[in-house]
Amino acid sequence: MSLTISVFFGPNGSTQCLEPDSSTQFVVRTIDYSGIVPNLTGITPAYIRVPPVRGNVLGVAYNAPNVLGELVKQLKIFKQGSSAPTNLPVAAVQVDMVAHSLGGLIARGMALVGTSAPARYPGPDFYGAPSYGKGYLHKLITLGTPHLGTNLAKRTIDGNNVCVRNLSSWVGEYNLDSATIGGTKYPGATSDQAGDPTTNSLSLTLNWLNSFHTHTIPTALIAAKYEEVNNSVKITINGDIVKAKCGTLRVGGLLLRRGEFLADNYSFDNWKKIYNGEPSDVIVPYASATYSPNRYFSPLDGVVHGPGTVGLGNPLDPHIGFMGPQLLDPNAGPGQVFRLLNTHVHDSKSFVSMP
Repeated sequence: MSLTISVFFGPNGSTQCLEPDSSTQFVVRTIDYSGIVPNLTGITPAYIRVPPVRGNVLGVAYNAPNVLGELVKQLKIFKQGSSAPTNLPVAAVQVDMVAHSLGGLIARGMALVGTSAPARYPGPDFYGAPSYGKGYLHKLITLGTPHLGTNLAKRTIDGNNVCVRNLSSWVGEYNLDSATIGGTKYPGATSDQAGDPTTNSLSLTLNWLNSFHTHTIPTALIAAKYEEVNNSVKITINGDIVKAKCGTLRVGGLLLRRGEFLADNYSFDNWKKIYNGEPSDVIVPYASATYSPNRYFSPLDGVVHGPGTVGLGNPLDPHIGFMGPQLLDPNAGPGQVFRLLNTHVHDSKSFVSMP
């Protein structure tokens, strides 16, 4: 029996699709890092409208210590037997972790928490005595994680797409470069994920995560890429709305407004331009989710990034407009996850040692 921790964000964690049906092989617990951030005193870039900011718009430095603290708590409960089907104490020092998108970077960032090298963030020691110096992760499975960054994040905060950025803020979607909390400045999630695999241009956080460390984490990489089957009239509807607000405007051949790159390319046919023509799952480049084209990975073709990528959503939570399936649908990522949970970490066709 093993403890599997799922790291996602969302009001309810978005992980029911990863629960093994009627299984006592895994005890699954979820860590949700989308709670409202207390003691927030400032953010960059500035927004016209700023309601309470949630943890999922902040990056690795803020979230990794909190997620690690919750992991340690869940592991302790598991060892006491209160979360196991047998209700008996269990000997365990590590967990298996499944993480989607930014959650994968946060999971890797936990290895930089504590006082032991190569720690960069304060918090419980990832390689401390309770794990016998091995770290708390037995294996990590990432779904659509931008290990080498995403061009979409880079373009959103490059200063050339301010209208699109502000438009998203009206429905609670914030793309932050940084946030100041209790006097401490933290990188935003968008800043941490900014990168371009085609030029090896990475954020400071990604450079830290991808640097050589004494310890490595056995990691399985699940990547997806959208194809023609994911086209939908809904992306055209959303694109027309964004272009009307932020796109190029011409009347009778006269240029009245020069549009922003993300607005002008908000269509199924042009979406690849965001990634310099390279394949992606709509949000994360394929090469980034696989940690380079030469790494081992579990490919899912005709699949998009996540729930927010599919359909129109609702007025308070609009989606990009692509057709599913998306990585968290039961017929997509979870099947790969269950296989990898049952695969030994020394299987070189499934797992790679990641810093």
